[in-house]
Formats: sequence, structure tokens, C-alpha cells
Amino acid sequence: MAQFQVPQFIETESKIIGPLTIRQFIYIGVAGLLSFFLFFILKIFFWAVATILLGLIAMAFAFIKYNGRPLATVLKSAFIYYWNPRLYLWKREEAAAQMPIIPKISAAPETPVSKLKNLWVGLLTKKPAGPGMGAAPSAPIVRPLREGKVGGGGPQVLRGMIKKKD
Repeated sequence: MAQFQVPQFIETESKIIGPLTIRQFIYIGVAGLLSFFLFFILKIFFWAVATILLGLIAMAFAFIKYNGRPLATVLKSAFIYYWNPRLYLWKREEAAAQMPIIPKISAAPETPVSKLKNLWVGLLTKKPAGPGMGAAPSAPIVRPLREGKVGGGGPQVLRGMIKKKD
């Protein structure tokens, strides 16, 4: 049987630049570039405060994970949650149009069931025929008349019974 290698640690990012992943390097690099440009714009005291804040923010985004999710993803989800409305109101929709109900029209008026039909249906289905039963099944069920005799000629016996009564 062939053995296959199953990839492991697929959720961890590759270390590309030293001990940092590409995402961590970008966060720290952007903070370093902003600090570099702020050095020429701000006075030394304000530049030092801004650099410390940018460094802390960049380190937080690069290294802090909450429940296994990066801080950027957690903050994005929190922003979307607070920005979107949280009050859900049920709005009743109009009922879909339904097909009109057409009353059933019988082709022929129901006639009382004769004793002969009751006998025939009783032999075939072991149920008495009632009003609206319709026609008997097309293929009669042949059952043995006696224990030892298979087949027994059920319809022929029934025909003989009908002839005797008439």
C-alpha cells in the first residue's frame, strides 16, 4: 500500500526574513519608515513619543494573537461588528400567490355497488367494495382453494358461482 505524506502545520506562516514572517516584517518596516519621515518633520521630543507609539502598535500587530487569530483580524471584525446595525427586525413578507383550487368533477354519478361486485372485490382484495371504488384490478390474484392444490383456478370458480346465481 502506498504511503502519502500529509502536510502538517499548514496554518503557520513561513519564516522568510530571519525569525519574522513577511506580514510581521511589513508591520515593523512600515512603522520604521513612518518614524524615519517623522524625524524630519517633528521635534526630537515629539518624534521620540511618536516612534515609541508606532513601535508598540507595530509590535502588537506583528506578534499578538487572540484565540489564534492575528490582532489585525480581530480589530477588523470588531470594527465591522460595531459599525453594522445589530437590531434585526422581522419584516413580514406578502404570501406567495397560490394556485386556485379547482373542485373535482366526477365523470359519472356514483352508483350503488352490487352484491356481485362486492363478492368479486372481496375475493380479490379481501375487502368489501364501497362507493367510489372504481373498477376492479386488471390482473386478478389467484389463490389456492385448498391446502394441497396450488392455483385452483380462482377466476374459473368465480365464473361458475356467477352463472349459478343468475
